[in-house]
Amino acid sequence: MAQKLTSTQKALLKLLPENLSAPELERLLALIDAYFASPAPKSFAVEEGGAAYAKASSSEDVVHLSIPKAWLDDAWFAKLLSWMEMKKLTEGNQMTAEQAGEMGDQSKADWWAKNQDWVLEKIGQR
Repeated sequence: MAQKLTSTQKALLKLLPENLSAPELERLLALIDAYFASPAPKSFAVEEGGAAYAKASSSEDVVHLSIPKAWLDDAWFAKLLSWMEMKKLTEGNQMTAEQAGEMGDQSKADWWAKNQDWVLEKIGQR
């Protein structure tokens, strides 16, 4: 069974949908929560006024999500696919926040050591 979205992932979703109203975003988040709450095989729809406007279903290998085209444009859809790819690539990550910070600090220090002369020369400090 898939893992539920974390609060951070939900917050990220809230940054993406420039075309969604607050109620539409809440409905999408409810749809995602319902998806993860149901046992496989999963299939359900979110209805409004008796008509399904968002549907999700899955099998062992494929997830189908159907949402109104008006909810997204090409840029938003590309961001969503990128987020999904990043989630998949990072789901096995065991790094702690402290380790990530240390890695970032080391990367910055390495970059500065390599580029310090060039940067200072460009700004007239050398």
